[in-house]
Amino acid sequence: ICSSHWRFTEKIEYLRSLGALDESDSQRPYVLIANYAMARTNCLDSSNLYGICCRNDCEPLMGTLETSLGKSEASPEEIANIVSNLPSSFVTAPRPLSELLTTRLDSIAEQNGGKVPIHGRLFAQWMHHAYPLECPYPHERGSINPQTPDEWMKETGHEEETASTEEIMEHVQRDTCAVSFKGKVDCDGESEELPWTETEELLQLSPNHWRGDVSPTAASEEDVVVSASEEASDGTVLLLLAVMAVSLGLAVALRRRLPKSLRDFGGLLPHLKEDEDSKASKLSDEDVGQRKLVATFVVLALVGIVTGILDVRVAAVGGALACVILIISSLAQGKGKAAQSGSKCIV
Repeated sequence: ICSSHWRFTEKIEYLRSLGALDESDSQRPYVLIANYAMARTNCLDSSNLYGICCRNDCEPLMGTLETSLGKSEASPEEIANIVSNLPSSFVTAPRPLSELLTTRLDSIAEQNGGKVPIHGRLFAQWMHHAYPLECPYPHERGSINPQTPDEWMKETGHEEETASTEEIMEHVQRDTCAVSFKGKVDCDGESEELPWTETEELLQLSPNHWRGDVSPTAASEEDVVVSASEEASDGTVLLLLAVMAVSLGLAVALRRRLPKSLRDFGGLLPHLKEDEDSKASKLSDEDVGQRKLVATFVVLALVGIVTGILDVRVAAVGGALACVILIISSLAQGKGKAAQSGSKCIV
């Protein structure tokens, strides 16, 4: 092993961060082989843009399952029938599924309105139990932090990601496994039970959730889990509103500085004709343009709130930014008018 490219000498803290460690038994931590094989530490960094990692052997199994089902959720019986006849590199088929596997598959269906969503965390966990060497264990959201060795050392302050000789010998001495003369590995007191938790995480809610067929516990757990696009949506909307507010202020400023013949922005905005009545009006062209832009912004914000596109808080922040820009712009206009009137008095 020491002369190989694969050293297998990572610190236990680094393995924990990668999600390659099973510590359900704190006295006997085990390495999750499928998770370790696909871990970031085993990727080849071809450039600073991408890395080449080990293939996920669970993807072909999921692809076959998706093709056979033709839907995103199915009954436990349908899934059990397909999986029992689905071979892999380390699992022969056909095979009878253990009672524990069928019981847990039924339990997943009970939590999700009678159907098993094949793209949820619980089913991924079930696939890890059905194919432990191909399918990685799906850790709960936010419980791990996969990083490169350099990133991990920078964040944690460790000088090395590899274990020292003393740490390695300590693990060896605690090992209770032995190989018999027949080549059979016997580990004193070792449990073959793989880790299992009841936390469900779904990419989206299934029709069963909208019909109210899901238990309150399962629904509350899933509602907490949102996709990455949903998490980023509030930030994106806020950014768009900020851009709208800045654009609003720039538009007002440009309308003041451009010649009157060009203040309609090429016909995009209604041109304010000047006549004797408009000259006598209390509102200047700039004030009218400001009010039109503000009214447009308010209407768009209200439409967004009513349709559910915008959150009320996000719209309020965007409106506040717009108001600040308009106030600053108005103050600048007032100073300009004062300076202009002053120069006329001097003349």
